[in-house]
Amino acid sequence: MIRVFDNQNDFLEKYERFFSNDEICYGLIWGIAKRKSIVTYMISSEIDDRFVVGILAGKNLIIASNTLEEDVYRDLVVYMNDVDYPGIIGLKEHCNLYNSLYSRVNGKNLITKMDQRIYYCTEINECSEQTGIVRLAEKLDMDCIVEWAINFSKEAEDSTTTLKDARKNIENKIMNRTLYVLEVNNQVVSMAARTRSLNTTESVGYVYTPENLRGKGYASRVVEEVTRLVLNDNKTATLYTDLSNPTSNSIYMKIGYKPYCDSVMMSN
Repeated sequence: MIRVFDNQNDFLEKYERFFSNDEICYGLIWGIAKRKSIVTYMISSEIDDRFVVGILAGKNLIIASNTLEEDVYRDLVVYMNDVDYPGIIGLKEHCNLYNSLYSRVNGKNLITKMDQRIYYCTEINECSEQTGIVRLAEKLDMDCIVEWAINFSKEAEDSTTTLKDARKNIENKIMNRTLYVLEVNNQVVSMAARTRSLNTTESVGYVYTPENLRGKGYASRVVEEVTRLVLNDNKTATLYTDLSNPTSNSIYMKIGYKPYCDSVMMSN
């Protein structure tokens, strides 16, 4: 049975316990579902006690499921043919099954845009050089990091982010004191943010260093420090990586992150 939710509280009441049983796997969908200002669409396909759920928040349909049985997915795929959405993101096994059904229904496959890995960290190895200072981003940093935000979105296969969107996002992060920058010789050289704080986990994301400043260990430095702040708050740190970038994956593992599961982003 397909159900489209009009109220986020109803959606969370029904599925929040499932998400909370594995925060590392389902932190993305749970964390975004709790942000009432950005969620535009919530749906579930449920048969007996098996379900696939999805939310839209201006980007891909983020999916999660407690089953790998085709009938539940098929109902969702068929229903979503009448909904405008750019693609899907979720655990690899869930997205692969969704794509298999999508192919049978539509006669074409979704295109894999990014293979991802979800990492977690409970202890830091302190591998980075103690270069510069890591501090909260300030309004004075805006001109620089808004441009970074645009470039970050492009590298994350998100071409929909406008300059206005990027500025608003950065302003919110500065106001909420969740965005950090690395400053070296009075120059801001890298950034990272704390995102999706849940019961036992918090994600480190929005990691970006301009191309001309890469290869100097700046990302390692800021990610290590932001991860330390998360751990100091008695949370497990998590992050997503692009598997096509072996350098970043290696950096995170040196810091102390361990692979947990794989995710994938696919587009129509």
